[in-house]
Parts: sequence; structure tokens; C-alpha cells
Amino acid sequence: GMSGFDTLRYFRGNPKTLSIPIIIVTARGFVEDVERCLEGGANDYVQKPFDVEALVAKIQKLLDPAAPPRPGD
Repeated sequence: GMSGFDTLRYFRGNPKTLSIPIIIVTARGFVEDVERCLEGGANDYVQKPFDVEALVAKIQKLLDPAAPPRPGD
């Protein structure tokens, strides 16, 4: 199977999927892994266990970067 890094590389290497925002969900949270993902083209990341509202806020920010922050953001 493909690792998360392989999947990220595949999506970023394919012109049809290049512009799709990617948020990495990681259980490891090692600085090196996060940096590797961000350098590889991930837009953001969350570490497990994660707060659902924080993830939703990250998704909304990526889908509409011009939107004003919601209360509590």
C-alpha cells in the first residue's frame, strides 16, 4: 500500500489534483514528519486526537481563505 507521504506526493505530482487542499492527520506529530508533509505540499495538519471544531476551522479556512474568522477562532 501507499504511505501518507506517498499519497501526498501522488496528489501533488498530478496536475488534476494539484490544487486540492490537503490536511494531514497524524498520530505521530513528530516535527520532522510535519515539516516533511508541509514541504511536500500539504496545506496544514492536525495531530490525533484532534478537536473537531479546530479541524472544521482549518477546512473552512482552506476552502474560503477570504472568509472572516468565526467567533472563537
